[in-house]
Amino acid sequence: MIVIDKPDLSFTEDPKWIAEREVLWDQYCENQYSELRKEKLRVRKVYFFTGVFERPQDNGRGQSIFLKARVNDFPLRRAEGWDYVVYMLGGFSNVEMTKLLVHQILGSLISLGWSLEEELALWDHFLPETYESIVRTPGPAKKHGLPLEGVLPIDSVIRQYLVNLKGLLSGYSDVSSKYLYRSKLLLSALQSVDDIYLSQENSLNSLIKSLFSVLYMNSDNISDEYKIAFRKFTKNLAGSIESTEFHAGVLNIWEEVKKENDG
Repeated sequence: MIVIDKPDLSFTEDPKWIAEREVLWDQYCENQYSELRKEKLRVRKVYFFTGVFERPQDNGRGQSIFLKARVNDFPLRRAEGWDYVVYMLGGFSNVEMTKLLVHQILGSLISLGWSLEEELALWDHFLPETYESIVRTPGPAKKHGLPLEGVLPIDSVIRQYLVNLKGLLSGYSDVSSKYLYRSKLLLSALQSVDDIYLSQENSLNSLIKSLFSVLYMNSDNISDEYKIAFRKFTKNLAGSIESTEFHAGVLNIWEEVKKENDG
């Protein structure tokens, strides 16, 4: 059985790091955990600063978002840190990996105090480069000795790109730009759309149409630091739709959007 050792967390004793971490706690965690009782709040704060989670069986282990929150709050935002969290605290819920994928890794994390580099590192560690409906953790959970598995719904992938691209176009400062640098996942998800998806997912057609419409939206409000990356992303997306094999239903939506916007 694979054993994953605790990573070096000696940096958590550095006064400068502690001071910076205090700022993060005040900005991003105090309100998030404000409804918890004093003892449960203390447990989460200790974990946030030290990586030690006391009595997990009494503090939410088994809840669907437990693993997601522990990955978010672990002091070391690198692969060895996340693998250790999965190993020690994962394996107690059937949907925890799906929640981690959809609501942490795919989501924008700027409002939770993550840098772009940290977000991309988390994305690359857990997500495949191209779309897969079932995603497994790189390492095992101690409870079962096996990787965790989660469902990655196509509509969730498209929705995250759509919402955050529109946020960038609106000039919002709390929206991640990571989607501009990871277009392959979106393109491959769109390529995976077939008759079954289009017939079962009533909202998928409108999601795809809204996504394609983003390519025609005014980009004047987008932050200057993202404009070049955004133009490259949209050019790549439009070019791929024109030159790559997609389901006829997806292509029909694309032609509809072009007709509405090109006149």
